[in-house]
Amino acid sequence: MSAFGKTVQLIGVCALMCGTVCTQSKANEDLVVSQTQNLQFETGRQLFAANCVVCHRIGGVGQTGLAPPLTSNPARYVESLEGRKQLIWTILFGMYGDITVNGRHYNFRMPAFAQLSDTDLAQVINYVAFEIAQAPKSTGTIDAKDVAAERTHLPDSDLLRKHRSAVLDSEPAVP
Repeated sequence: MSAFGKTVQLIGVCALMCGTVCTQSKANEDLVVSQTQNLQFETGRQLFAANCVVCHRIGGVGQTGLAPPLTSNPARYVESLEGRKQLIWTILFGMYGDITVNGRHYNFRMPAFAQLSDTDLAQVINYVAFEIAQAPKSTGTIDAKDVAAERTHLPDSDLLRKHRSAVLDSEPAVP
């Protein structure tokens, strides 16, 4: 092979390697950004895995007849003051009785998680609303002060379900 041919071949190998390195670099950069965004709700993810996944399943898909999916309504709730209250009340005080989610009926007993700290409850709610239900990132997160303010209320399950219905009826349906 001529010197010219070897040079062209070497340039081709370098270009190929550069393309691979550049592609890997971009993939690594995207992974770092994704991991950084996910770290915001990592504590909530861990708490969800420890406390909620048994009924609501990985990814919050729920279980037919037992626990409703968490893949849409929490994103709607977090966008309004009354919806945020609903999220906090539900996780703080639990809920039981018949509800309908996405056209399916659930008659279940969700336990109260009042034993968790205000910070931990806020983390779980934010993980569910923003990571599972994909609430818009422009919506503000719930913080420990929001949870602490609602801890003083003690709604019974009937009030919780009525409040939930009122919140859902007052908001536009998710397409």
